[in-house]
Amino acid sequence: MQLAFIGPDMTGKSNIAEALASKLNIPVFKNSGEWKTKLDSPDYFLNLLRYGGPFLMDFMRQTKSPVILDRFYPCELVYARAFDRETDNKVVDWMDKSFAEIGGKFILCVRKDYSGLIDDQYPDSLPTPVLEKLDKFYREFKDQTSCDILLLETDDQDLNKQLNKIILFLNKEL
Repeated sequence: MQLAFIGPDMTGKSNIAEALASKLNIPVFKNSGEWKTKLDSPDYFLNLLRYGGPFLMDFMRQTKSPVILDRFYPCELVYARAFDRETDNKVVDWMDKSFAEIGGKFILCVRKDYSGLIDDQYPDSLPTPVLEKLDKFYREFKDQTSCDILLLETDDQDLNKQLNKIILFLNKEL
């Protein structure tokens, strides 16, 4: 199983991914370089998409190792649009086709209300209107991807309920 958690900041992706990983005994991979860069550093994210993405995809395809990814290529697409930075749609399209071919699935974490949320890493760069814009772009990606995707509303912060929805979504694979 290759599963990726995506969605705007402050939607619980990391907490839910960790809880699911613990429940299913599957490792979580989160790129730690994300925290060592700034949102206004487009070369890092674009290069990660162009070179790191295909490398990770080949690793998953060849090893067939189950993994839960905390963020993946849709995040680069969405954040590039939201922050008006360069991206590579050709690579995104290839990644999407490749992820679908290996049975990759997405959990898209969203909220109905982003007001009052303050990002712990980038409090000035992610005010409510930016989070709402990210949400819009992720929902658009949901309608364009070739992969199975679960839209998971996380406003209630009910981890057990969220995990149950994910398990139902994944049931045929488990």
